Amino acid sequence: MNNKKQDTAKTRVREFFVKSGIRFMDAERKCGFNQGYFSRGEAMDTYKLAEIARNYPEIDLYWIITGERKETVRSILPEVNANALDMPYKAAYEGAVMQIDALRAIIKELEKNK
Repeated sequence: MNNKKQDTAKTRVREFFVKSGIRFMDAERKCGFNQGYFSRGEAMDTYKLAEIARNYPEIDLYWIITGERKETVRSILPEVNANALDMPYKAAYEGAVMQIDALRAIIKELEKNK
């Protein structure tokens, strides 16, 4: 028999609260759940997940649902500017390319006006 603790969406939500310093009782109150909801073993339905997402928009729903973490700029370079944090690689790359293109256009204009 496997004694490993079951990893569920609810256990990941609890992990998020613990790591964020949020007491279960406070989260239950904020989301409108019955007291003790996060301590009980009942499964989490989509209504409950939606309430958590509404009240805690910083939660990583992809991780909560799948148990997999997406690589973000923060996970690779934690010291990156706060505005760039948590952007998926593609969006960060596309933003950088746009900035480079804009700088090239500025340089080209400046060289023309010399």
